[in-house]
Amino acid sequence: GCWLSARGFMAHQAEGPLGQPSGPSTVVPVSMVAGALSGGVACVVLQPLDVARTKMQLGHTATARLGESVHVLQRLRQTSGPLSLWRGLTPSLLRTVPGVALYFTCIRSIQQAAAAHGRPSLRPWESFAAGFTARAVVAYAMLPFTVLKVRAESCRFVERGLVEAAQAVLRTHGVRGLYAGAAPTILRDAPSSGLYLLFYTQCKTCFAATGLSATDVRVTASSGLAAGCLAALITHPLDVVKTHVQFDPTSNATQTIRTLATGGVFQFYRGIGPRLLKRSLTSAISWSLFEWVRQGACCGAGRMCGRAHRLYLSCTPNALATDRLAPYRHQHGQ
Repeated sequence: GCWLSARGFMAHQAEGPLGQPSGPSTVVPVSMVAGALSGGVACVVLQPLDVARTKMQLGHTATARLGESVHVLQRLRQTSGPLSLWRGLTPSLLRTVPGVALYFTCIRSIQQAAAAHGRPSLRPWESFAAGFTARAVVAYAMLPFTVLKVRAESCRFVERGLVEAAQAVLRTHGVRGLYAGAAPTILRDAPSSGLYLLFYTQCKTCFAATGLSATDVRVTASSGLAAGCLAALITHPLDVVKTHVQFDPTSNATQTIRTLATGGVFQFYRGIGPRLLKRSLTSAISWSLFEWVRQGACCGAGRMCGRAHRLYLSCTPNALATDRLAPYRHQHGQ
């Protein structure tokens, strides 16, 4: 969730409230607020799917069916109560919101460096590389929250609260325990980020050929849905490895891969059903909210400019003669 909104920032950074180029002071706050809002909503609404995915990946069943996740959640609700379906929500939110700010900082730095070398826009492979790099930085920086999230979602530890869980990891495994699974996490998240951007932009291009607007909610939601599913499907085996290593920091990625391989290829696709559903719904929710907030902010900025200009005209006797925005206001009925 924390990097979905940054895709919109990269795609829409050149448009201001009145269709004119807008600087980072205007676009970045709007995009960042939209990203934090959409990511937070997706985390809260879809957290049960993350719980189901984690429990399926750590379980003994090799099924990849979505129906199995329903049974997992039903058993958890019956044994631990409804609130247990939202275990791990706190570290998930703490990972998402700072991740948005850090991701935007990385992406913006890359774009400014490219612009300084006479490259105002990024090519497709450069966008992939930018997404890959930014997501790798975010994944490593937010890794302690990811480890704590996996522990909470597994429902196999008795810690009460985030602080107690962190203290338990530090006592048992030291600081390295909070960074367990760094390699599979980065290898999952960084390519997924680049693949998502690649698939998303290509999907929007296909929809544009049908005559639909690139900012149409149907286009953004459908493109996000398709891109999220494809990226998640390709990177899911690394997600399974990551979960096992973070659950048990004494193991490593190589050992985990060998252990899973003895059970066949389907072992690497445990929990694929809830992950695909969660990723696709996250993409659709995030992009729809992002476009809605962005367009609302732009329209609001345009209305504020119009009201301020009318106030200026009413207070300045000779202002009407120099009214350069009259054609624009007449066109928009202001």
